[in-house]
Amino acid sequence: LSSNTIIRNNVLVFKRAYIANNREYDVSAIYVTDHYHRIEGNRITSAGGDFNKMGGGIETHGVSGVVTNNVFDNCKVCINVVNDIEPDENDEVGRIIASNTASNCNNFVCFWSVTEFPTLRNVKISDNIATGIKLSAIRSTIDRNSGVNGDLENIIITNNFFEGVYNNY
Repeated sequence: LSSNTIIRNNVLVFKRAYIANNREYDVSAIYVTDHYHRIEGNRITSAGGDFNKMGGGIETHGVSGVVTNNVFDNCKVCINVVNDIEPDENDEVGRIIASNTASNCNNFVCFWSVTEFPTLRNVKISDNIATGIKLSAIRSTIDRNSGVNGDLENIIITNNFFEGVYNNY
């Protein structure tokens, strides 16, 4: 989806498509690439079984947007935040991730900062509840071999509740 997108009040039961040779690609139930978006009030569940639990919830490649009041269950990553869209002169750069609920997921939020684009900046994460998180509540994903090693700036994390986190990095 690509222009001023609004995705609201949907129920998505995510079943990952077959990928040959058991390769693990991050695929998401909602994948948005635009300058501004609102993703709110959705329920995203990854189907049971080891293969399907690799599914992601929301992947946001926007410049500015709001991800709020969504419910996630059994996702690999609830919300991926990526900076691979060039802002234009009219864009207000920043994203809000607020009042979401997650359970039984590997990661709640992952940042993917790509070096070819401006710094991933102005992200506020607040008032979220995530329980049964297996790996990371908030994760900055760095992969020197893939170019995912850009910078983060002005990330505000406040008033969240994270429970069951085994690794926090």
